Amino acid sequence: MEKPLRVLHFVTGGFSGATKVAIDLVEAHNQIESTENLLVLRRKKTTVPEKLAELEGKDIDYKLVTSTNHLATLHELKKLCVQWRPDILVAHGFPEHLLGRRAGLLAQVPCLVQVEHNSKERYTPWKIYQTRKLSKSTARIVAVSEGVAQVLSEQGLHAPIQAIPNGIDTTRFGGVNLAPVNERSHDLIMVGRYAKSKDHVTLIEALNQLKQKGINPTLTLVGSGRKRYQREVHDLVARYELHEQVTFIEYSSEVEKLLLQHKVFGGVLKS
Repeated sequence: MEKPLRVLHFVTGGFSGATKVAIDLVEAHNQIESTENLLVLRRKKTTVPEKLAELEGKDIDYKLVTSTNHLATLHELKKLCVQWRPDILVAHGFPEHLLGRRAGLLAQVPCLVQVEHNSKERYTPWKIYQTRKLSKSTARIVAVSEGVAQVLSEQGLHAPIQAIPNGIDTTRFGGVNLAPVNERSHDLIMVGRYAKSKDHVTLIEALNQLKQKGINPTLTLVGSGRKRYQREVHDLVARYELHEQVTFIEYSSEVEKLLLQHKVFGGVLKS
């Protein structure tokens, strides 16, 4: 019997968009009998038992590595690679793609893949040097959009770059059984981690301007992230006295159901 292809996905354990993409990929790959798949999460404060229980419910094999510091992460991931011996290591997001590929090189993993999920990352000159050097040993760099691919093409990388948009199973969002928009119980919803690039503040400012005109839609904010920025958003809601309009949900495993209850998806991306 032919030996199954072993694929290891390494990603932040923050359960951000990158984490969800990696989970979807592992879940899909588990349907292929000729592969064995392992999800490795870099532990974060939001790597909580409830979220890990969801992985177990999906029969996803996972391991956790420390995020105490980069050297400790590198050591644990390299050790795991030596033990599990993947054929392919897929490293998602920044800085995980640097740590993952470095650990893969040290463990002599045959094939390394970088997946870039964002066009705006904090690349210092030192990080650019690292990713250029690692790209020489990288089989493929995957960008989740043409825009991300364009940014990567300006980094002077040595591996082929390919844009592959994230796949979406639209049947999860209601399919043909969608409730008419005017029958939905809530107005606006935004789903996203708390970060300045997501710009929740502008959405709250817009909500306040509508309030001044006598228009009072509800807004549901779903997500977690940087606590300082999260407090800034909460403080702004308090300053404008929008408590009755804004609902905060730290985490939900039923985002699809929440979307089906709302009329408008709001999102602001700071350029």
